Amino acid sequence: MIDLGIFTVPLIGALSVFLVAFFTGDNISFDSIATPADMQWNGYDSNVVTRMLLDELRELNEDAVSEAVGLEVDSSYVDQSIGQYADYFGIGKLVDTTRNLVGANQYYVSSEIADVNGKIRYTARLFTPKSDQPVDTVKIDGDPADPAPMLQQAAEVLLTKINPYIMALHYFKQESATKQWDYPKTKEFLKLHIETPPPEDNYLSYDLIGRMHRRRAEFDTTLSPEQRHQELLDAIPPLMAALRQNANFLYTNLTLGTIYTDLEDFANADKYFAKAVSIDPNYLPARQRWGKSLAKQGRLREAVFQYVAAVEIAPDDAELRSTLGELYFKLNHTDDAMAQWKVAEYLDPSNGQIREDLRKSTKPPSQ
Repeated sequence: MIDLGIFTVPLIGALSVFLVAFFTGDNISFDSIATPADMQWNGYDSNVVTRMLLDELRELNEDAVSEAVGLEVDSSYVDQSIGQYADYFGIGKLVDTTRNLVGANQYYVSSEIADVNGKIRYTARLFTPKSDQPVDTVKIDGDPADPAPMLQQAAEVLLTKINPYIMALHYFKQESATKQWDYPKTKEFLKLHIETPPPEDNYLSYDLIGRMHRRRAEFDTTLSPEQRHQELLDAIPPLMAALRQNANFLYTNLTLGTIYTDLEDFANADKYFAKAVSIDPNYLPARQRWGKSLAKQGRLREAVFQYVAAVEIAPDDAELRSTLGELYFKLNHTDDAMAQWKVAEYLDPSNGQIREDLRKSTKPPSQ
C-alpha cells in the first residue's frame, strides 16, 4: 500500500495544480517553473513564479465556479451544494484516479522562463500519456520586471488547451458583467469545447448556451417583450440537446423549469422542476424556484410544500421563513404564519417587512 502522506508536500506545492484538477476533472501535474538569474535577483525565483501562475489559474477557476450553474447560491449553502459541484466537474473521477498517483496523470506540464533579447519567454510543454497526441508547446513573451501579465496569458492558454469550457465560464462571467449579451468570447471557447472529442460529452456546453439566452432575457433591458420572449424560446433547443446527452443533469432541468415558468407553460415547468427535485431533494434553489412557480399559478398549498422543504434545508434563512409565512397567511393558516414570522424576526430583527407581517397577523378582525 502506498502511503499518500509522502505526496503531501509536492501535491500542495509547485508539483501539482490540484485546484485545476478539481474543476476540470483532470489530474494535472506541474513542474516547478525554472527562472533565470536576473529574475531571481529581483525576487522572482522559481517558487514565487510558480505560485503566481497557480494564482492566475485559481482566479480562472473561481470564475468558473461562480458561473458554473448560473444561480445565486448563498454562501451559507455551500456545504449542501459542494456535492453537486463535485458531480458537475467530475471530481468523483479525479478522486478515484488520485488513488493511483503514479502514472495516473492525464496532463503533465514542464515549463521554464528564459532570457530572450532583454525580455523573458515562458515556455511550457503540455504532455499527455496518449501516444497519438502531440506535445503542445506554449510560448509567451513578457517583461522581466513585471511577469504577471505573461503568466496570466499563460494560464489562459494552458486552460484553453486542457479544457476550453473552463475559459468559456470565465468569459461568461466577464461578458455578463459588462453586458456583452452577444457573448463573443464565451462562444469562441464553447466552439472549441464542442469540437473537442468525444462529441457525446458536450452537455456542459449546450447547457451554457441555453443559459446565455436566458441570462440575456433576464437582464438585457434593451429587449422588447417580443425579443425577450424569443430569447427564452431560443434557450430551449440547446438545453434539450444537453438533456439528450445527460438526462439527469440537475442544472439543465432546473433552468428549463425556470424558462417554462417565464413562458407560463406551467405543465412543462412542473415536469422539469420535479425532475430537478428528484435528482437532488436537498438542492435549495430547485425548491425555491418551484415554490415561486407554484405560487405564481395560485397553487398555494403545493407552494407551501416546496417552501417547507426549503426551510428544512436552510432553517436559518429569514427570507424563506417570511415567504412561507405569507403563503400560510394567504391560506388562512394564521397560527402557522405567525410561527414562521416570529422565527424570521428573530433571525432578522432589522427587517421592517417581517415586523409588519407580524402586526398584520395579530391585528384583530374588523367588526
